[in-house]
Amino acid sequence: MSANVLGMQADHAGHFAASKEVQFCMDRSFEDLRHEVLELDLESQRKLADEIEENLAESQTKVDEAWRLEIKSRLDEYRRGEGTSLSREESMGQVRRMIEEAKRTRI
Repeated sequence: MSANVLGMQADHAGHFAASKEVQFCMDRSFEDLRHEVLELDLESQRKLADEIEENLAESQTKVDEAWRLEIKSRLDEYRRGEGTSLSREESMGQVRRMIEEAKRTRI
């Protein structure tokens, strides 16, 4: 059984690929997408959800790795005496000023 949703055709293994006969509409709303997905049978919804979850997990892994590298770089810099540090009070003061500035510019 295959499903066709938003120009994506599910193969026998449930992996989605673009259908040739369907052109994508760039202005589709979230509600249109949501409605179409919810019209799928439960098995197709599950497979699509699994693929979305896998994609999000891969993205999160990339974000986690980027942060790990950034933290290592900052720590190495600090250990070499090249970095600067702030006290808790200085850091919180900067954050408070940034919040106040953001509030002023939004009004």
